[in-house]
Amino acid sequence: MNKKMIGPLMIAVCLLAANFGISQTDIKNPSKPLAKNAGRTIILREIMRIKDDGKETIFRGPSDLQIGEDGAIYFYDGLSLYEFDDNGKLMAAMVRSGQGPGEASMRTTSVIMNDKINTLSIAPPKFMVFDRSGRLLEEVKTDVIHNYGHFGLGGKMWIFRIMMPPGETRPANGGEMDVTINLEKFSLNLKEIEKVAEFPRRYYFVNQGMWYEWANFGWAMKEPSQLFVHHTSEYRIVQFNITKKAIERIFSREYSRVVRPEDPPPKIPQGYSIPSRKYYDDIRALLVHRDRLWAVTSTKDVEKNRLVDVFDKDGRYVDCFYLKFPGGFAERNILPGRIAVRGDFLYMIDEDLEGFKSIGKYKIEDYGGGAPKHDSVLGAGAERAGFEPAVRFATHTRFPSALLKPLGHLSGAGKRQNKRIKYQKSAGLVNEGPT
Repeated sequence: MNKKMIGPLMIAVCLLAANFGISQTDIKNPSKPLAKNAGRTIILREIMRIKDDGKETIFRGPSDLQIGEDGAIYFYDGLSLYEFDDNGKLMAAMVRSGQGPGEASMRTTSVIMNDKINTLSIAPPKFMVFDRSGRLLEEVKTDVIHNYGHFGLGGKMWIFRIMMPPGETRPANGGEMDVTINLEKFSLNLKEIEKVAEFPRRYYFVNQGMWYEWANFGWAMKEPSQLFVHHTSEYRIVQFNITKKAIERIFSREYSRVVRPEDPPPKIPQGYSIPSRKYYDDIRALLVHRDRLWAVTSTKDVEKNRLVDVFDKDGRYVDCFYLKFPGGFAERNILPGRIAVRGDFLYMIDEDLEGFKSIGKYKIEDYGGGAPKHDSVLGAGAERAGFEPAVRFATHTRFPSALLKPLGHLSGAGKRQNKRIKYQKSAGLVNEGPT
């Protein structure tokens, strides 16, 4: 482990312990799991793919991928939240750009609970409730801002709120600083908010008004009360019981960190600098697959298949495998909000070799990880491949462009759209008439 990071890690653990009751064990697993067939390759077979219509609209940057209990697929593109059924049919589009009812001008986060879609807007700060058809049911103004994400667990609503320190307390000339992310329980009208836990996350401040997230942050949840969080660059997972409001265990394993390539110089004000980071974050995302926790790591094999570690309910490192995606896509950018699991299916926001985005649904083939008893609710909380081409069954979903209005300029979107239309025309894929 990088000695420079031991201090911050110990501080993080001490902060957690000092603020909240802990009856936890700190489990340090060895580098090798218990399963005899660990290290095998799991093939993902493409079942279905959601694409835009390729003409009037284009996915600019899908994010915040979630899967409902019935297999419905939810994700954001710009400000709008879209719902597709498990066969890839568009069911609803919610949240438009604006200041009125059902509208927002800055990022929102949503969670599906009891056939309702609960959406929290940063600007204007408010809480919106939609039904599954996209109809606005309720809207409540609130002062909750700077949220990282929210979710439902144990029949309650929860939010991760970024507690950004006052400007004058931030490093003025470059430096690292821990920023607290609160875990808060709140009522649906947001009148009652209770802080339940806090997690420090490392940031780098170029100056007092410009900063970078210096550590990945993600979570996964398992009904009725288990929340798993990773909030440091190093391999460390916190298991938090929301009913007891206590950390039950902190677990990790011996892990060989992955060295980052030299990053291109970031665009920062003249006279300031930012140090390069030597390693990737050890954990890219957490997923709950039935009765197991998956930790998607930064490790890849020679074919660029991604290593996934598997832990049981007691935090033991029981298994690992490599995920093999079908070819024809850029290297998957696996981060919270870009990947999800439900039952025997994995969902991923993909980017093809032309730079166009889509959402793939994959069957997890020959997992061999036991026969768990039941599914679990997933969370996600939002680096860049070619694999051997294979013949896969896929459905190309087209949906009415009237339901997907352009959401304003995002960097590179117009260029990608022109490139896509030009490419499709040259390949004879564009229907010039009505679809």
